[in-house]
Amino acid sequence: MLNFIVCDDEEPIRKNIINIISKIMMPIENEYKTYEFNNYDKEFMYILNKQIGKKIYILDIEVKEKSGLNIAKQIRENDWDSIIIILTVHYELTYEALKSRLMLLDFISKFNQYENKLKDVLTLALKIFNCGNILSFIFKHVDYKIPYSDILYIVKDSDSRKIIIRTFYNDYLSNMTLNEIEKKLNNDFCRTHRACIVNIQNVKSFDYSNRVITFKNNEKINLFSRTYKKEVQKVCT
Repeated sequence: MLNFIVCDDEEPIRKNIINIISKIMMPIENEYKTYEFNNYDKEFMYILNKQIGKKIYILDIEVKEKSGLNIAKQIRENDWDSIIIILTVHYELTYEALKSRLMLLDFISKFNQYENKLKDVLTLALKIFNCGNILSFIFKHVDYKIPYSDILYIVKDSDSRKIIIRTFYNDYLSNMTLNEIEKKLNNDFCRTHRACIVNIQNVKSFDYSNRVITFKNNEKINLFSRTYKKEVQKVCT
């Protein structure tokens, strides 16, 4: 799930940003959600700290006496994966923002045709997140579109005989076979067991001796067969 988190105390600006996001996402199949805030309050901090998938922040610097740069610093305390875009009237703070080493994608002035600039930067953000690389399927008349980058592993459930697609934030079921799903995936995925496919990009470590796979969220599985050891080693080298 791709999440846009917008905070600006000017409602017309917020609505304009959300409209730009909608237009950019219209031709893209990825599922997304937009969160709108007029203050860096408890609700905002809850979303900041919640694991909900990929995040793109669009922050104003001065919001009710709170600094968007300080919020960016809080984000970077534990999160170096999310994208942060600053949209502000305080363009004179550009140097301070860059000096803070917050890995901002851009620092946009509201006084200089920010709409076109924001469109370009959001398009770049989507490229960074490889939007468009998704697993699409239908289950019980619902159309699902899951970004490859969100998937930890895909496993066959022996009890229900369904496929479970495990992501960072949710589980999904599918009636497809593991072979059918494998044909839809890219080279980031590899078989580790006859009943399991893992996303190599989201693996922290392979324990070849104990045949345990640890993912970036510290979840562990033991679906690691000797049969696929060479294939895994080949992909990881």
